[in-house]
Amino acid sequence: MRFFGPPAADLVLYIRGYDSIKKVHSKGIFVLPTNFNQRSEPVNKEKMVFNKGLLKGKNAILGVDPSKKRMDCRLIDMDGIPLGRSFSFSVSARGFAEAFPGKLRQQLGRDYSPGEVVIAIEHSFSYWKTFAHHCHRQGFLVVLVNPVSTYHSRPLEDADYSKTDPRDAFLVGGNALNGRFRVYSIADDVYGRAHRLSIHYFKLVKDLARFRQRLGSRLNEIFPELEGVTDPASKTGAYLLGRYTYPGDFAAMDQEAEYREVRKVSGGNIERDKLEELVKCARTSVGVNIPAYQADDRLIIDNMLYMIKTLAAESGKIMERLLALLSDNPYFKILYSIKGIGETTAALFVAEAGDLRRFKNASELEKYAGSNLRLCESGVFKGRRRLAKHGNKRLLHLIYLICDQLRRYVPSVRQKFIRRRMHGGGNFTQDVMSLSSVCLRLIMSLIRRGACYEESAVEQEALKAVESAYEEYRRKKAA
Repeated sequence: MRFFGPPAADLVLYIRGYDSIKKVHSKGIFVLPTNFNQRSEPVNKEKMVFNKGLLKGKNAILGVDPSKKRMDCRLIDMDGIPLGRSFSFSVSARGFAEAFPGKLRQQLGRDYSPGEVVIAIEHSFSYWKTFAHHCHRQGFLVVLVNPVSTYHSRPLEDADYSKTDPRDAFLVGGNALNGRFRVYSIADDVYGRAHRLSIHYFKLVKDLARFRQRLGSRLNEIFPELEGVTDPASKTGAYLLGRYTYPGDFAAMDQEAEYREVRKVSGGNIERDKLEELVKCARTSVGVNIPAYQADDRLIIDNMLYMIKTLAAESGKIMERLLALLSDNPYFKILYSIKGIGETTAALFVAEAGDLRRFKNASELEKYAGSNLRLCESGVFKGRRRLAKHGNKRLLHLIYLICDQLRRYVPSVRQKFIRRRMHGGGNFTQDVMSLSSVCLRLIMSLIRRGACYEESAVEQEALKAVESAYEEYRRKKAA
């Protein structure tokens, strides 16, 4: 355990339990939970009280607005009053080791110890990570402030929306003083490692989709009919595109010889009529084929095929490492036991959500992902409800995939989906996302019980009646 600040009689000992935070009054000690990690905790009253307690015994807060080349700073006391003037230093070894402590000492007007100053950093992009890590190793309490808090704080003082680095540094420190922060720590456990792998995997998949779209865009110009016969990014499509460029080349192919090769490449999934259809389309293609561009188009297509193959292989390696890391994780096993959730989705969900014990209920997990509803109400006015979408975007995407699968296979989820469709729900995507609460409640229920999913015979019987009513509804609607 780690201890911060001097002993005080009124402090509270906080212990992170399996389901919730338990408060235990203690004399003289304030304990920081050891399982705080770099990803944000659910925001609630208990956390605000906890954050305020962390600041007891501190003498000043240094607000930091990070950028690529420098760190802009503003020091405030525990009443929110600025101390001295704003200052900055370069992002370098000399800036961290010499300029930062020297200028901080100058603003305080005396020597200081790391235990009396809180470093509050706005976690924008990845610029903050180097300085946060440096201060953490020096013994400072480092806290992270959301850039959204800074943005909404700008007009509060004097209705001034101006954005400058020194002003933002002052606002970062003020938000930290009000308890709007999360504690920085190095997440070197299995969840921290899995989270790093997950971020990189999503980036590779995004790049893979981008190159597939670029390949499709090029083919829409030179051979638009190809996509109607085979997927250009598939093994068969990549093999054929590696040998032929323009429709005239496809039309002149030796069908018998290519059929034998394509059967080997596709694992026997391609029939002869596919090649015949491809040749037929090539002979009547409306693609733009300019002989002077053929060598250039050949080079472009080869480059795109290489990138697609490389990105697919590298993303596969990352997923293998992630699956090996989480193979014994109890949350992964529980998620994988639910029909419709594959091992890739289960591993990514655990990597993005982290230790699910830190969420007291499904609602907190929804807020963390941004799948909760954003309400707009005032007096008797009831505005339109929308998804908040302020949270972990990758986790939000995974929740949509899980909802889309569970609506097919899990009786309780499918019942809600059918009832929404029958009672005039929104479009398909909205109807799928409306299942997020029931899906997450199911997952958190299994997590709390530590049990794998098992289908209920009672729910299956209830689903049959709902399915019958849905079929009748669809027949009437079609008529």
